[in-house]
Amino acid sequence: ILTFESKYTGSIIKEEILQRLNITPERHCQAFRGRKRKEERVPRLLWQNLTDLLNKWLKPETATKEDVCDQILLEQCITNLEEDAQRWVRCQCPKSSHEALQLAEDFDMAQGETHRDRGMRGVSYMWEAD
Repeated sequence: ILTFESKYTGSIIKEEILQRLNITPERHCQAFRGRKRKEERVPRLLWQNLTDLLNKWLKPETATKEDVCDQILLEQCITNLEEDAQRWVRCQCPKSSHEALQLAEDFDMAQGETHRDRGMRGVSYMWEAD
């Protein structure tokens, strides 16, 4: 019989193994967005591959609307950072857009470039307005 503690520890170990093997939502996102090889462009195979990658990236069977939106926002935020900041933030493997924002701001501060508050006043998620 598995106890709560052993299930919890098992999921932590599984997550660590996947991270070390670079099997992450970020990797699935990159594969989803990336250009496909010619042999993968057969319509049905392409659709199946994209569906599989999308499900591995966004995990819609367990994610809320907010989770899916945050993952898309996270991906776009990282993609649009300056190259050095982008590389550094990706290496930290942020799990949310807020975490990526904090990491990017920390990177900018370490570089001596304070961009805090530039255009950020009054920003909120569209689903937080409810």
